[in-house]
Amino acid sequence: MTERELISLFHQHKKMYLALQGADGTGALILDRFEEWLKSRLAGGENRGDRQRRARIAPGIYLQQVMELVRRKLEQEHGIGLRLITLGASWSVKETSKCATVFSESNIYYRLGRTRPRKGEYSGRELIVFELVMDGHKHDIFLPMLARQEELSRRTGYLVERELSRLEATGKYRFKLLFPCTGEDGAELPDIFLLAEKITAFVGVTVELLTSLGVK
Repeated sequence: MTERELISLFHQHKKMYLALQGADGTGALILDRFEEWLKSRLAGGENRGDRQRRARIAPGIYLQQVMELVRRKLEQEHGIGLRLITLGASWSVKETSKCATVFSESNIYYRLGRTRPRKGEYSGRELIVFELVMDGHKHDIFLPMLARQEELSRRTGYLVERELSRLEATGKYRFKLLFPCTGEDGAELPDIFLLAEKITAFVGVTVELLTSLGVK
């Protein structure tokens, strides 16, 4: 069986499973993510030259390009003004991270960066991660948002994940979009337009919900 035939077969069985089992939104998104990963494995699915160019882009420049594209899309499609911020050493944010906010009176912000987790499901894998950082806001912001996590995933069109429990225990509350890097040793960065599309949707939805919770 070829890879293309495998993807076609998986797609058919996925539709059948969802119809019979009535999987919830999160379950369906996990299956969709797996199908996207299968498609990315197809040898002719993407121009090799484009992949090589993405692999050669310095991570800092790549993150800056993603944030600029997101900023433009948010302004054009949602009327949201996203501005980059520098948090300083006291926040323990690496220089390679790009931070931004849409709020003027809150320390809730967004962060885009690259990481390689040592533990958990993605242990040892290179990831591009986009986070909504709500540190210290457990009861007023995080818990109300957590109750709508499945809605966040559904409206974003991508799986929204929470922080590890051991970090939440220290007061760090985040929602994340995780985009795995591919290729040898994770050298191939994810498609910039895919990231911009999902991040824009995520910011649009979370800004709406955060505003309803009184964040300014």
